[in-house]
Amino acid sequence: MYSARVVGHSEPMTVALYEGDHAEEEWRRDLSRYSHLRHPHILQIYASASSSGIHAVVFHDELVLFSHFLDLFQYSTILKVYIMACMFADWKSACDYSASILSKHYMVCYYIIACRLCVDFNTSEHDSDDPYKRLPWLSEELPSLKSILNLHDPPRESLVVASLGYHEWHSLCHFYLGFDIASLIWVRAEVKLGSIICWGGKFKDALEIAFATDACITCSGWCGVEGVSGVCRGDSCTTRYNSRDVFGCTLYLTKGIKTTAAPWLAQANYILNQLKIVSNHEDYKYIDNVWFCLDIGLPTQIPPDGYLFVCLPKDFETGPMSYQWPHHPAYWSLDPYGDNPLSHENASSLGFPPITLNTFVGASYWDETVYAGLRKFDECKGFNPESQDVAKKLGYPLYEVSDAMEWDLAVDREDGCNDSTWYEEICMTLEDYMREVEPDLDPVSSIEELAEEDEGWVFP
Repeated sequence: MYSARVVGHSEPMTVALYEGDHAEEEWRRDLSRYSHLRHPHILQIYASASSSGIHAVVFHDELVLFSHFLDLFQYSTILKVYIMACMFADWKSACDYSASILSKHYMVCYYIIACRLCVDFNTSEHDSDDPYKRLPWLSEELPSLKSILNLHDPPRESLVVASLGYHEWHSLCHFYLGFDIASLIWVRAEVKLGSIICWGGKFKDALEIAFATDACITCSGWCGVEGVSGVCRGDSCTTRYNSRDVFGCTLYLTKGIKTTAAPWLAQANYILNQLKIVSNHEDYKYIDNVWFCLDIGLPTQIPPDGYLFVCLPKDFETGPMSYQWPHHPAYWSLDPYGDNPLSHENASSLGFPPITLNTFVGASYWDETVYAGLRKFDECKGFNPESQDVAKKLGYPLYEVSDAMEWDLAVDREDGCNDSTWYEEICMTLEDYMREVEPDLDPVSSIEELAEEDEGWVFP
């Protein structure tokens, strides 16, 4: 892509040159593609040319890569996130329009000086300049920008603040400015959703610095395999799987916070100020999801028909917002009602494969520019950013400073430690787990204890 001036036009345009192998084929393909597209946020052809093996397409207006344009607003988190949200609305409009016209393609984002987003299409994913590696969908309609150019004017920032409510503002910060991570952690770790932990890398002890007093928690139930038979009694449910349906599969149960991180963002500067935290903001993670997984191996011999029984979702609860593997997560049985559980030894001798437990935790975090933006937004709205006034006004659960609570999350992965060794240290077979959590209890009796809890439950 090149910026160029065309005789008879005062404004610059953009020229795409095609050279090398398959140049003419690509040139004709793009001409055919763009000739069918008529959308204000998709590049429009002005002219085309071909001579001596060089092919070109001239597009209206001068184009600038969106990422380069966005860099101009790094000084203001408020303007940056607002532009990203408005650009996404244009991006999605173009994507929805083109989906029924074009086959597989990748969008390359450009920004036109005429103050609107425009997209190009490319068949190479690696060449894309897509700023939205994850594309959130916001139900709120954001006010449109009359002129992006005027955003360089400092008063424009206060106008953007005035146009946004706190719900929209915190949603934008959550979706567009946050970073997500998911990490495998120790099986025996207890996870407190909504808490803030200082977790700068792969190390054994993470430090909880703050926790929420309440949150809306969702639970997926056991997932991973179709054709599940289950039954409920009152507010309790158990799940039974046919053994042949789960061999070589992973069953997982997810606990997560239903809402965005708005409660934390509304009072983050209050907590950070209380703890005198002024740097390394990326180390402070907001815990929003946990996955409990049962990895079921493949049998080495053909076992008889049997069943896998897994514990109740409520059995993971260790507190109002805390979760951990229960003592008796699952067992094999030849009995469809689960009254006669198999010991680990008997299950293995019959050919039932071992089961491995692992736990993943999901977290979000923000850098210091976001916290500075939150502070400035509060000040513009007339609130003290180092208080919980905004959270109280919005009815959010309040955060409290923790008493330096350590979390056992992960082990150091030292140089020279291969993937399999590290995995074995952090995960556990079901048999080893049950022996570790209750070393003095006979494995057979502990499994029978779980079966007794299921008595009286009728399966179809």
